[in-house]
Amino acid sequence: AFQRCLFWLVDESAEEKARPPARAHGSVRGARRASLRRNMADEEEGPGIPPGVESIFLTGGTLKIVGLEDMGPEVLLKRVSKETLLGDIQYRGAISDFTIVKKQISKADYDELLIRYNEDDVYGDGNNFELAVTKAAAEVFEAREAERVVAAAAAAEAAAAEAEAAKPGRRKRAKPVSKPWVSQGSETEIAEENVVTSTDAQKTTLQVFRKRSSFGQPCEARLTDVDAITLWNSASMECRPFKEKTPSVRFAEADVATQAVPATRSSATQATPLAPKPMSTQYEPRRRVASDSVGVGSDASSEDPDRLRAFLAKVDPLMRSALQQNECYDIFTDDFASLADDDLGASASAETAMVEVHSFTSLRYNKGKTVACVDWVPGAFGVVAASCVATASFEAAVKDGGAETPGAVLIWDFEDPIHPRYVLEAPADVHCFQFNRSNPRLVAGGLANGRACLWDTSEMMTKNTHERDGKNVLSCVPKFVSEAPDSHVCAVTDVRWLGADVAVTKPRGELVRPNPPTGACGFFATTAADGKVLFWDVDVKKDAKKRDFFLTPSYKIKLGRGEQSGTLQAVKFDFSPALRPPARDGSLPENATRFFATSADGEVAQC
Repeated sequence: AFQRCLFWLVDESAEEKARPPARAHGSVRGARRASLRRNMADEEEGPGIPPGVESIFLTGGTLKIVGLEDMGPEVLLKRVSKETLLGDIQYRGAISDFTIVKKQISKADYDELLIRYNEDDVYGDGNNFELAVTKAAAEVFEAREAERVVAAAAAAEAAAAEAEAAKPGRRKRAKPVSKPWVSQGSETEIAEENVVTSTDAQKTTLQVFRKRSSFGQPCEARLTDVDAITLWNSASMECRPFKEKTPSVRFAEADVATQAVPATRSSATQATPLAPKPMSTQYEPRRRVASDSVGVGSDASSEDPDRLRAFLAKVDPLMRSALQQNECYDIFTDDFASLADDDLGASASAETAMVEVHSFTSLRYNKGKTVACVDWVPGAFGVVAASCVATASFEAAVKDGGAETPGAVLIWDFEDPIHPRYVLEAPADVHCFQFNRSNPRLVAGGLANGRACLWDTSEMMTKNTHERDGKNVLSCVPKFVSEAPDSHVCAVTDVRWLGADVAVTKPRGELVRPNPPTGACGFFATTAADGKVLFWDVDVKKDAKKRDFFLTPSYKIKLGRGEQSGTLQAVKFDFSPALRPPARDGSLPENATRFFATSADGEVAQC
């Protein structure tokens, strides 16, 4: 209803601007309407942002990066260095929350910038923090915070005093204050309730009777209680009296005092020393002279070198074993540390867990797919490449008739996690790829249909760009794609570049050194579940018959299971670090041509 009223007022204001001026007698109504519209506009705009203050919105991730995660209703002010904010803007680029105030931060007249938590959104713009870019604005923030702290302390003292007053328990009674009597008209009632001694009142007469025979004798009669049973009369008493059986208890009190005094006794003991004896202490070792040991049987046998050699040979293995045990076993290990609670173990593991820092996604290329391969771009800081493949079930693949879906390798930059830097397109899903270490512009990949492809990003053309989210993304098509007869019959599972100046010749697959050596890496190898390893040369030559350039393998290797029959379905493989071109005399290093491969059954084979 409020929005409708507001829209009606806006439309009415537009109509009144188009109307001619009203007559004099109707000006009061128009003035009221104009005043109402101004008040509503002022309420909508809210208070203005003071000079030197920038209202911004900071997310939880930004607060954790710049060290402000503890700010909130309890911590309203905190300082952050200008260098930290500019570094976050430079590292994260457009996704940094401080990008919109980069100029104001750079022009700030002090280094430690003051940030205030805007809990109530006083400006009505939806932001949750205020940044003081001038020193004067920072001083205003600090003064307000000091006033708030003083006011909060005063309120806390008042609340404590009020709570103390409302606290139940024994309180100190206030001293009564005497006040003059104020009559409320109750003197008559008080006079009626007063007991006044009067001499005119009727006196009570007590008559005492005794037998006539006792006349003239001293009066020894005593007034005592009489049991009610003796005076009971059924005509005048409804309830028959009875004697109470509960005995009466009488307490006897006596004043008794006891004083306990400890008994003390004086005693003494004297220790008489024993008789003195002559004693001596030696501070220097006694040294034996060679002449002293001659002629003494026991000493001479102890100095026998053969016996000493035999003793050392006997204890030497025992001593070595003891030293090895001391080195292998930590004598300071706490055996009870392994008996800690499970909760403590869970918290310790949680502290060392890896936390996600960046995530990259593309709705065009990655939607509904899983990541198959990741590789860093050589020579580029903060640039990573990733390929995704479709996860269709066997029934869905049969339903589609084995139709191939286009694949791609996305090159992501940490400065822009929303738009890829460029895309390497492929006719099928890319299961594996690797950048050339000596020439990062060459990228070798293996496709889901068993073919190998080679991209050359130096030939990337801007005409292959497409617009995505308002930004043009470069794309690169493969320079060469192998033919089906010369490729694997299964999806390529791994691809590896060979070393620099290493070439594999046809048809025997010998390692040779290119002439002249260039130091470049010109061969790569692929493997698949069909049990084959294919070697490819990036120097593609033109086919004389077909008159076109075709990527064909220069050598093929079939992987067997050794003594067992069958083919090794390789999943991953890697060449020896000693793989290098032969020497000038044709000799090769030991194990230079060997490589390791793993199969889908968990086998590790040396080929």
